[in-house]
Amino acid sequence: MKTAKMQALIFAIAAVMILSALASPITSSESSDSRMFLGNAEYGINVTYNEGGLVKYQTTVSEGKDALIIVSPNEGYVIEIVKLDGESFNPSSVSPDGKSALYVISNVQSSHSVNVKFKQEDGSGEEHYAITASAGTGGYISPQGSVSVSSGSSKTFKFTPNNGYEVDTLLVDGKTAYISGNSYTFENVTSNHTISVTFKKVRESTTYTITATAGSGGTITPSGEISVNNGADQTFMISPSSGYRINTVSVDGKSIQITNNQYTFSKVTKNHAISVTFASNGGDTPAPGEHTVTATAGKGGSINPAGSVKVSDGQNQAFTISVNEGYEIDTVIVNGNEVKLTGNTYNFLNVDADQSISVTFKETGTEPSTSGDDSNGNTVYCIIIAVVVVLIIVALAYLFLRK
Repeated sequence: MKTAKMQALIFAIAAVMILSALASPITSSESSDSRMFLGNAEYGINVTYNEGGLVKYQTTVSEGKDALIIVSPNEGYVIEIVKLDGESFNPSSVSPDGKSALYVISNVQSSHSVNVKFKQEDGSGEEHYAITASAGTGGYISPQGSVSVSSGSSKTFKFTPNNGYEVDTLLVDGKTAYISGNSYTFENVTSNHTISVTFKKVRESTTYTITATAGSGGTITPSGEISVNNGADQTFMISPSSGYRINTVSVDGKSIQITNNQYTFSKVTKNHAISVTFASNGGDTPAPGEHTVTATAGKGGSINPAGSVKVSDGQNQAFTISVNEGYEIDTVIVNGNEVKLTGNTYNFLNVDADQSISVTFKETGTEPSTSGDDSNGNTVYCIIIAVVVVLIIVALAYLFLRK
């Protein structure tokens, strides 16, 4: 209701300005008017319109002033289109009933021509509302201008950017609206609305580089330095050769897991790198660029991993030694040389050749248990007990004989 009152007030003020404040005559005819006056520092406003309504306007306007034009359809008619110098002309305000409209030519610096077309309403007797649509530089909106919409119906507006432009902002009833695509639909229209779209120049495309490499035993496609547009996706396919499998995949220096032998960089906004290595499917023969570390352990413990362990060239490999109860690490031999451990782990760093590690264990000095290999301790214990018993018997016999 406040909006309707405000619009009515605007129209009242505009009417007073036109009828009382301006010295130039106001023209009102039923069909068309093409009067033009050119004077010193004044410009002519030429208005033409068809049957179906009235147009009130100034025939001359002083330089730098605003020209006000009121367009009012007759009963049963609506405004179809208004053009200023052959281009669509949007109203500054619309009357509360959505039919009449005020058009303003700001800061007049030359003569202008305005063409107004009225059309009959559909005759259904339904209530209509006006949706005022406008577009900024760089594109257009369709339909444009004051669009009459039946109460409860829907109306779609499409906006098309010119080449080199894209949609920047969309305002619906003065508030930012978020859209998907290049159209907007008013659903179940029950009041007047406005829709305005602006455009901006498309930024020049920025590209980034993804460097893709693969070791021996397979390929990555595409490979090398791949240019990718800003925000685009790029997929890489990894294909092991016959007898090989994917060993490691690294993206930007970090190891990752992949599915279906492919990896996709999504919405690229910086440079990236992807590298892949391969290993043989079986046997002790390492793949090219791969080495074998042989790990063994003696009685009293274990080493993990054990056996022939495949390690890619330049990678690290850790081995963990576990000691059984009653044992401790005796020796750790790496490539034929004894090494001293801190803790129970040994690391091969930057492996570039075959290696070996072996560990032996020895029994600790802890008290033996009562089963298994502790049978010798039990025997000694029994002998000592027997000797003590014999000595006690001999002593008792001696004492008895003396009596």
